[in-house]
Amino acid sequence: MKRNFVRIGMLAAALSIVIPLAGQQQLTRDDYARAERFLLGNFNKLVFKMSVVPQFIGKTDRFWYKNETRDGVEFVLVDPVLNMRQPAFDHARLAAALSTASGKAYDSRKLPSMLSNSSRTGNRSNSASA
Repeated sequence: MKRNFVRIGMLAAALSIVIPLAGQQQLTRDDYARAERFLLGNFNKLVFKMSVVPQFIGKTDRFWYKNETRDGVEFVLVDPVLNMRQPAFDHARLAAALSTASGKAYDSRKLPSMLSNSSRTGNRSNSASA
């Protein structure tokens, strides 16, 4: 539902740029390029922390999720019973350990995508939107 509101908002923003121009003059390449910035694929690069896909831990209410930020990715652990939200682990320490073990340099904000594999997170559904 929230995703529909975001799409409607993006469409309204794009139309608010294009419609006034259409009544006044012929649209140019620059006009189209400006409007193109508001298309969903381009807009997603500008907006962060838009959704949470919880990965439940076993049969508990605790879950973790991957959060896309401007600087990279962070993994967050949530325990709603304790009203707790914190980093799921020490990102810098894990990056250092991976770098040492593999001989490749890992950035704590750009950890490998294998960390977000949720196939072993329990029996509860792993696909939900906030």
